[in-house]
Amino acid sequence: MARANPQNAIVLYNYIDAQKNEQNVKESTVEGIIKKLVWLSSYLDHKSFSEMTKEDIMGYLNSKKKPPELDPTHKSIGTYNGRQMVFSTFFQMVM
Repeated sequence: MARANPQNAIVLYNYIDAQKNEQNVKESTVEGIIKKLVWLSSYLDHKSFSEMTKEDIMGYLNSKKKPPELDPTHKSIGTYNGRQMVFSTFFQMVM
């Protein structure tokens, strides 16, 4: 991400730094947040976080949904919800 969009990397670094200082999050939680935001950025060809729209984010989240016949245990719903929570918190704090 740092090579593809240095500004996104700075925004992500500042967000993670604030999360560590304000909420004392575990390292594994930090790693999960970083992964989810890097995956979003990659999916959108490293579009700047500030330029991402709700439609961009919903498109990414919907791409993770699977039909019930391919996901009988509905794990994709948990994936969707977990990523949606991270994105919601992130974009509320940084935008």
